Amino acid sequence: MAISTYLTHNYIENHFFISYLINWSRSAIVAIPLFFFVVQPLIHRLFNWLKSHHKFQ
Repeated sequence: MAISTYLTHNYIENHFFISYLINWSRSAIVAIPLFFFVVQPLIHRLFNWLKSHHKFQ
C-alpha cells in the first residue's frame, strides 16, 4: 500500500485521491477474506491447542 501511494505522489490531486481509494479497496478485497479464511481459523486452532495442553484455572 505504501509503495502504491509513493508511486502515485506526482499525480494531480483528483487522480491521487482516486488512486489512493482504489489501492485501499484492493488491499481490503485481499485482506478481509484472508483474515476470515486463513488467519482466524489458525488463531482458533492455536487457542484450542493451548486450552487442551495447558489447563488454565
